[in-house]
Parts: sequence; structure tokens; C-alpha cells
Amino acid sequence: PAEVAPAVVAPAEVAPAAVAPAVAAPAEVAPAVVAPAEVAPAAVAPAVAAPAEVAPAEVALVKDEEMAESDDEEELAEDVEMADDEEVTPAPVYIAPAQVAPAPVVPAKEPVKILAKSDKTDIAPAMVVAAKPASLLKKEARAAQLATKNAASSKALAIMKAARRKEIVKKTANYYKQYEAADKEEVRLAREAKANGNYYVPAEARLALVVRLRGVNNIPPKPRKIMKLMRLRQINNGVFIKLNKASREMLRIAEPYITFGYPTSKPSER
Repeated sequence: PAEVAPAVVAPAEVAPAAVAPAVAAPAEVAPAVVAPAEVAPAAVAPAVAAPAEVAPAEVALVKDEEMAESDDEEELAEDVEMADDEEVTPAPVYIAPAQVAPAPVVPAKEPVKILAKSDKTDIAPAMVVAAKPASLLKKEARAAQLATKNAASSKALAIMKAARRKEIVKKTANYYKQYEAADKEEVRLAREAKANGNYYVPAEARLALVVRLRGVNNIPPKPRKIMKLMRLRQINNGVFIKLNKASREMLRIAEPYITFGYPTSKPSER
């Protein structure tokens, strides 16, 4: 039999996959909101080697190399995962506090407390006023008594004045009737005397109006005294005088310094 030399198979050299370390780009941090940068893990494609017929010793060597490569790949994957898990710390940003005007402080109103009947006993007693002196009490009593007396007297006086006014009105009405009747009687008597061919002589006057004409110079004592009794104290003073024998004699004595006449009812009323 022909001797066949064993074929020497060179071990396939598998180049390890070059894994570039993942560099995380610095994330742009906004002043207010900081968004963490998402870093995508690098995909590592496993190296696939075509099976080859290898001697048992060589196969064992190849397995050892593959196991070493797989361990290196696992460590690299773990490093990438740890890098992904780490948080990106943003740079500190200073935000100036907004200036806000302080709000005015309004004092709070105290709630009104409504006292119950049971709480009224706790109220402090009112201020005690000292008693009035006896003299002041007597004065007040006397003033009250006088006020009551004056009110009663004023009321009685008002009633009396009203009654007197009514009497005066009645008397005045009676006087008007008497004067009117007397005037009518005078007219009737004059007409009757004229119808009979006679003259009617009216009765003497019972009232005279006296007026002073002279001053105080060069007046005798008697006429001066008479004018003083008649209340004719200065020039142009006038008075009504009831006529009788004594008054007629006085008018005769003081006649050069006075004047008088007999008024009718109409001037007297005016």
C-alpha cells in the first residue's frame, strides 16, 4: 500500500475584530432643562470562520484562541454598557433670581367673637361712677320742681289768654253793634225833627282829644300843672280825656297852650 503523508493544515489565522471605543458626544445642555445624551452601543459583529478540517491538536489550539477572543469581546461589551449607564453631568448654569416687589402686608381682621350666654359672665364689669353729692341732687330736684311748676303756670296762662281774647272779641262785636245803633238813632232823630219843622240838638260829647301846642318856656305854674296831670309833657303830645265838669274846667284854664276836639267813633276805631 502506498504511504500517504499526512497533509499539514496551517491554522487559520482569524484577525480579531477591531472595536473602536464609543465616544459620547457632549450633549448641549439648555439653561433650564438638561437632557441626558443617549449613546448608542457599538454593534460588534462576531467573526465567523469557515470550518476546516484540522488535526485534533490544532483544533484544541483553535478552541483556546476562540475562547480567549470571546472573553475579550465580553469584557469590551461590559465596558460599553458601564459607559452607557454613567450619567452625563452637565456644566453648572447660574440662573439669576427674578426681582419681585414685595407684596403689601395687609393686617388680618380679627374675627368677631359672638359671646354665648355662658360667656357673658366673664365680661369685665363696667366702670363704677361715683355717687353725686347731696347738694347736686338737691339742685337737680329743685330745678325739676321749678320746671314742672313753670310748665303748669305757662299752660294755665295760655288758657287764660285764650279765654280773655275770646271775651275781647265778643265785647268788640257788642261795641260795634252799639255804635251802629247809636248812629242810626241820631239819623232818625234828625230826620224826625226836620219833618216836624224843628232843630235837633245832639247830646254833648263825652270824649275829647287834647293836643299840646306850646313848649315849657313862659308857661304859668297852674297850666303847667294841668298839662302834667293830663300827661302832656312835651309839644305835639295828644291824649284822650273823658269829659266831665272837672275836666272841662281844666281844659278852660290850659286852653291857650292846648287844643282839643270831639272825635267820632270812626277816628277812635282807626
